[in-house]
Amino acid sequence: MKHRKALVVYRALASFLIFAMLLMFAPGWAVAQASAQVAAPTGICVNGQVIDKNHVGIGPGIQIAATLNGQPGGIVETDAKGNFAFKDLQPGLWTFRATIPDSWEAVTAQEFQAELGYGHPGCYVIRFKLNPLGCILVRKLDVDGKPVVDWLVRVSGPIDPEMKTDANGEAKFTKLIPGTYVVSETVPYPWKALTPTSSVVKVHAAMDDNDCTVVEFKNERQPTSCVTGAKVDDQHRPLANWTIYAQRTDGKSPVFMQQTAADGSFTFKDLTLGQWTIWETVPTGWTPITPAKFT
Repeated sequence: MKHRKALVVYRALASFLIFAMLLMFAPGWAVAQASAQVAAPTGICVNGQVIDKNHVGIGPGIQIAATLNGQPGGIVETDAKGNFAFKDLQPGLWTFRATIPDSWEAVTAQEFQAELGYGHPGCYVIRFKLNPLGCILVRKLDVDGKPVVDWLVRVSGPIDPEMKTDANGEAKFTKLIPGTYVVSETVPYPWKALTPTSSVVKVHAAMDDNDCTVVEFKNERQPTSCVTGAKVDDQHRPLANWTIYAQRTDGKSPVFMQQTAADGSFTFKDLTLGQWTIWETVPTGWTPITPAKFT
């Protein structure tokens, strides 16, 4: 009987001890479970680089934007070696887009999409490849330093574009393949060049407008005057629609042409100061009474 009572006491004591231990360790178990939930993966990383055609990193300053399902996810810039990184990204379909400077063109796609998820070994890797381009900025000024508009400028080299100066007296040639170019201007009459009318320049890859190769031409508009005259027959009657020509005697001007008016008159304007030759073409059946050419 005593043995049975002792066994019952021992069993009760054991149950009590087990219950007490459960009470003691239950909070710790709950904390462990909570810690396990907090320690679950929360971030994904992406490493990348922007390189040129020679696989040299481009930077610093190329912007890379990331979006998750169309929502902004951050913007980073390349370092001096063209590297960039995104950290702590959430899983999902991400789009990574490079902002291409005006002086570069994309060789790879400008943007990539990637489905990011947990469990990927290390960081995801993407790479953009760009082709370097350059630019030439031509400034056209008069003798007083004021801009000259509508002036034709040409560039010759790996490509051969041409354009006219804008309201600021500038012509900007962009998307040029790096290399050697000849920049030239066409000097219209009655202007004269104060600087050489052509220049050989080296064009390099330009990160922004401040990296453009700059060429400046300066010109002066020469003072001018005019010549008037009249064409008549031997009875001093006016002859209309008669062709009269004018050119500088030294040949340093275009040949100008005028048709006589109904009263036989003609006028050449904007002739630079100096000696000029004025002449007519005498049609068949007519005999000149005065010289057909005057200087």
